[in-house]
Amino acid sequence: LASSQINCVDGSVLFASLLRAINIDPILVRIPGHMYVGYYTDRNHSQANFLETTMIGDIDLDDFFPEGKSQEEMSRLTFEKSKEYAHRKYSADSARIHTLPRQYMFLEISKALRRKIQPLGK
Repeated sequence: LASSQINCVDGSVLFASLLRAINIDPILVRIPGHMYVGYYTDRNHSQANFLETTMIGDIDLDDFFPEGKSQEEMSRLTFEKSKEYAHRKYSADSARIHTLPRQYMFLEISKALRRKIQPLGK
């Protein structure tokens, strides 16, 4: 808590929960030894972005980039780099993610899945 850092599973589940809370359908992606989160950018679920949550934290970016860019600019850059990194991981592993369910996972968390897993009011 003091360092505002979380492991890959904690961060992915947290981000997935936050995305679901604002009506964005998240995806949890597990590869051997790691997990990251994805989310759909369109209603048809044909386009997705992915995010490496372990690269996001509450750090003083001025320690790493002391001149030239504001804290806001560096936070945005860090977010974009975490998206690029996760997208590269997904692209490299996508065939295995969708064909080897014991070692890999691609779990889409939608309203329909949520109702199926935990029906409200029953």
